[in-house]
Amino acid sequence: MPLGGGRLPPEQIALLAAWIDGGASWPDGPGDAEQARPDTGHWSLVAPKRPPHPHVRNATWVRNPIDAFIAARLEAEGIEPSPEAPRATLIRRLSLDLTGLLPTLLEVERFISGAESYGQAVDRLLDSHHFGEKQALHWLDQARIASYELAFRMQIATPELLDFSSESKATLDAYGVETESTRQFGRNCLLARRLVERGVRFIQLVHSSWDHHADLKKGIEKESLATDQPAATLIKDLKQRGLLDSTLVIWGGEFGRTPMVEDRTPSREASRGRDHHRLAFSMWMSGGGIRGGQVIGKTDELGLEVAEDAMSVNDLHATILHCLGMDHTKLTYRHQDRDFRLTDVAGNVVEKLLA
Repeated sequence: MPLGGGRLPPEQIALLAAWIDGGASWPDGPGDAEQARPDTGHWSLVAPKRPPHPHVRNATWVRNPIDAFIAARLEAEGIEPSPEAPRATLIRRLSLDLTGLLPTLLEVERFISGAESYGQAVDRLLDSHHFGEKQALHWLDQARIASYELAFRMQIATPELLDFSSESKATLDAYGVETESTRQFGRNCLLARRLVERGVRFIQLVHSSWDHHADLKKGIEKESLATDQPAATLIKDLKQRGLLDSTLVIWGGEFGRTPMVEDRTPSREASRGRDHHRLAFSMWMSGGGIRGGQVIGKTDELGLEVAEDAMSVNDLHATILHCLGMDHTKLTYRHQDRDFRLTDVAGNVVEKLLA
């Protein structure tokens, strides 16, 4: 009876009736339950018994009771068991299956001679670093597949990304897309904003031709004109769309230029330029956790060396990682008795830079 009283549902009554019809007895009244006994030979009411092991002709193949039943069935079907594999073949197959490598001659000799059992060989191969490498190949294949799938998704998304028809004329003019001098870098900056909108996490814009060893005045004016307006528009555009707070923008190069003139041909004024200089140079950053409207650091009166608030490359990288939500000191690993990390063994977050 149900716990709450009442009758069982019809489907449950039918289920019990079928169970009784299958061989279960049912007491006719109170007191008869103990006397109720099954009156059929239904399998569910018969106590299990251990069957005798069947007799087989090929007793040498049988090594445990289960083998006896398998061998009897094979003989009944007229099937002969496969002969035992040679031990040389067995160790070769085992090594290939577990590590993907053939066994060495010494391993084969030990296994054939019986110095190493099958179980010991399995344990040895499972403990081998080759076993781990073989399993890792599976995940490496998965990573490759994921990489190709990402490349495919990027390819099919590119036509829409490069289509500026949805951009207003005011936007195109602000980036300088329609002006010859700013077209190339302007398009790149506009593409950068569109990539940010689509969730791309790391974007790099490259503008070359800054290496003015000669003809500095003409070259620096040309490249500044090409990049100033598009770069400023990118910052403004990201800000007005609410994307600047979550986007770190970094403008910089590989080094600075010397404060003194490099003159390779003194007789030609156009030959004057600036050489490479690593001791002091400037970068600017915006958005993503950076406090704007300030200048940090100062060079000496010649612009030759840093005189105040020096920031090393390690410091810059530590600060960038901090803005990306990573503690650079926790990315340290030990190798050959020395610590390695993205900021080497130096670098501190520059708190003055942070909002």
